[in-house]
Amino acid sequence: MDNRFSDYVFVLPLNIRDSAVTKNKQTIKDYVFSTTRIELHNLEAINYPSNSFEGNALPHVFSDFTFYRKLTGNYPSDGYRIYEFGLFRPRNFEWVVLSDTINGYTKIYDKQFTSVRKFMSKMPPYSTNDSTSKVFFKALCDTFNSFRFISSNHLFYNESNLSDVYSGDYLLKRRLVENMQWKLYKDILNDNKVFYSVVNVQDRRFGEHNPSYRASYAYETELIAIPYKGSYIYFMPRYRGLKYHLNELPFYLEGSLALLTPQNFQEHIKNKNEQFFKFIRTHRGTFNENTRTENATVRIVLDSLKADLTIKESLSGQFSTILRHLYLNEAIDSTISQQYFKKCLDKPFASGSKIKLSSKMTDYPFRYNFNCTEKLSLPSDKHLRLNNWFSFPFSTSDFPVKPEHDYYFDFDFSDSYNVLLNFKERVELKNSASFTRKINNEFFELESVIIPISETSNLVKVKLVVKKKSIPVESADLLMDLVNQLDLLNDFSLELLRK
Repeated sequence: MDNRFSDYVFVLPLNIRDSAVTKNKQTIKDYVFSTTRIELHNLEAINYPSNSFEGNALPHVFSDFTFYRKLTGNYPSDGYRIYEFGLFRPRNFEWVVLSDTINGYTKIYDKQFTSVRKFMSKMPPYSTNDSTSKVFFKALCDTFNSFRFISSNHLFYNESNLSDVYSGDYLLKRRLVENMQWKLYKDILNDNKVFYSVVNVQDRRFGEHNPSYRASYAYETELIAIPYKGSYIYFMPRYRGLKYHLNELPFYLEGSLALLTPQNFQEHIKNKNEQFFKFIRTHRGTFNENTRTENATVRIVLDSLKADLTIKESLSGQFSTILRHLYLNEAIDSTISQQYFKKCLDKPFASGSKIKLSSKMTDYPFRYNFNCTEKLSLPSDKHLRLNNWFSFPFSTSDFPVKPEHDYYFDFDFSDSYNVLLNFKERVELKNSASFTRKINNEFFELESVIIPISETSNLVKVKLVVKKKSIPVESADLLMDLVNQLDLLNDFSLELLRK
């Protein structure tokens, strides 16, 4: 490297003891050759990296050779001006926070901002009052969710004729282009003198921020936050076309350290310096908020080997954030395990499936209710197989071997199923007692039972609760036992005896 950068750190070992790192430098003329050697032995293996919270626990190395061009000075010369630039970057992976202010902001009157103001004329007015600002941002969020989303790839390959259209024109035609959305957000907020913060947060599946250094750029995401009653409300951009309600975050951004960089300071705001470089922890839903409740009625006619299902599916919290897009045939988050993406109607031998949204709540915990119906063909009149009748988010296929590290669940949740079996004739379930399970420890609960209602009706009840964000490696046997019990329930076969 250039000798001027000899005191810069380009390699950052993390979760590695100092004695394992050796650094050497050699100067040859105007250049410095730097070598970092890391020697580790007998490292413990992990087998489920996506649930290991790897960035906070595992040894790893981050390297950054990026520099930014920075204006260092300028001076006049023969009727024009000379500008001097230099290379700039943090010396030791420090956080670099640049202030932003509304001072000197001049309204622009061009085609872009004419479109922006025309769009904003139909929005609720903004004010610094907490309630009013929430109404403003909620209307803005809901409006952008209703827009047609155009990804950068789609624009380039499929609609290149629109590539030169300015973002304000897209706005009036209710289109949101992926690579223009941040400019659009900033134009709207700047022109309306809205004070907000840019939130920099790291994907929790790979670790989280450390206030002492900034390392994992690849796992960072930025969103918008506005102050609200001593806390903050989050506005999530439509990354990859996904739709989020105001103050809704996916589980991998919940409960994480986030850096707030304030934007658009107004004259009335006091203690500005105290608001720079501010770390907060985003909220995290509990198992009482992240719930899925499935209430089903199954009308069974054994003579014709047919069954009619009527299901009321209620999704709240992270179950709503993940699954409602699947039910509504919208873009889903492909970075999440496919084990979650199962509808209540995805049962064997099913046909004629219908889904209807019955109600929704666009405020926390974002509860969505669906009415679903379908028909089932029964293979036998002697058995009723409950194969894949329950949509548990994990099974033995996800755990071929016991975890060799602390295992982190995606989120705490409650998953409940109430299935009423109505037979046309009197039927006894001979092995109903074998369906009973009861597990209760500090990490999770599992309870299942079949309750006779009448000679023709039985209620199948299953409830799974994950209460902690992680389970230590020494308790991994409890996790494996739970998963095995879930698979037994999800492949249970009821023995039917006609009376």
